[in-house]
Amino acid sequence: MVLPICFRSGYRYGYDPSESQGVARPRHEQRPWTLLAVTLLLLPTAVSCVGLERYHVDSAGVPFVETPPAPYRVAIAPVILAPSFTRAPNETTQPGESARDLRFVYSADELRDQIIRTLNGHNGVSEAFPVNAPDLLQARDHDADLLLRLTWTDSYFAHEETIASRAFLSGALWLTTWFGGLFIEDSLYQASVQLRASLVNPHTGREIRRFPVETRAVELSFWDRNPVFSRSVVESFILPPFWTSDTVPETSQVLSDDAAAQLSAQLVLLFKEGLELDPPDAVASISITSPANDAQLGPAARLQATIAGAQQGTQPTIFLNGNQVATAEATVGAGGRMAIDTVLQLQPGRNKVQVRVTGGSDETLSRTIVLHNLEEAAFDDLTPTLLGAPVPSNPQVAGEQE
Repeated sequence: MVLPICFRSGYRYGYDPSESQGVARPRHEQRPWTLLAVTLLLLPTAVSCVGLERYHVDSAGVPFVETPPAPYRVAIAPVILAPSFTRAPNETTQPGESARDLRFVYSADELRDQIIRTLNGHNGVSEAFPVNAPDLLQARDHDADLLLRLTWTDSYFAHEETIASRAFLSGALWLTTWFGGLFIEDSLYQASVQLRASLVNPHTGREIRRFPVETRAVELSFWDRNPVFSRSVVESFILPPFWTSDTVPETSQVLSDDAAAQLSAQLVLLFKEGLELDPPDAVASISITSPANDAQLGPAARLQATIAGAQQGTQPTIFLNGNQVATAEATVGAGGRMAIDTVLQLQPGRNKVQVRVTGGSDETLSRTIVLHNLEEAAFDDLTPTLLGAPVPSNPQVAGEQE
């Protein structure tokens, strides 16, 4: 009776009799701790990546990438530091400052690059691109609809407080599972970055709007604040997560990424919703009703747009990939509204379509959309229709009837 007991006990605590008989166990049964270690290494990164996506949604909670971009081609000037800054916020600490102070790690150029990537990658606008001094001239030369100027006015990073309710949950999970408490966002950090934004009409050089863009406080978990291989992980074996020290470079980077994501998302939301509800143009506006921005079409595209507030005798102009393709005198209807209805022949691939018009007080404005021609061959018998002229549902058939 002793042997069976020892045999079963040995199997339970790691001895497998099948190994002595030359029977190999499956790999996942041989190294369970290896799989657990790999999971712990990758999970913090996955959680961090998913976390920033919460900012990339509109006011209804719909992800930016699921809605068309705003019809603007935006030139973005270099970010300027306000006079209150004696040095860039991302520079190393000066005498008298602690080397353990949290800070915004992005330079002005890196912040602009991040904003451009977000505007382009999350369907913020038709296209965002950088310009340098003289920014107004470069924006006009590159057919921009708007010029965005940003001034960096303030930056402040610090640990603010431990969130009491989260700390209770974090502590309970830490006592029962250890690693479970490391994923709870139990600490609140002040990650304040403030910008002053200015929108300029590049056609006239007139500033049409000025507004602030700023971040809010950020909640971080232990894994947000520390890498896997750090002193804080050792501390977590003895202390609950919210009492462990922070790895300053890691925490600064995470807070900076979060702040940059907040700033970029606010600008996307402004272009997609704020300017649509309250157009920046003083006396006129352009609304491109069809096709949708970033649409995938064939070689022929029917462009429909409405101009409100246009002057009598205004000549709307359409540019396709930088080349003027249609211009005509148009009669302004009731309420100063003008309709554009024309067919454009697209080149293979990506096409930039800009509608430009002069409104009241000789205010020139424009809107740009991007259309994708998925067909390699274009029809040679399709020519742009004059503005205001009726567009046949089948231009090829109409041409044969004439």
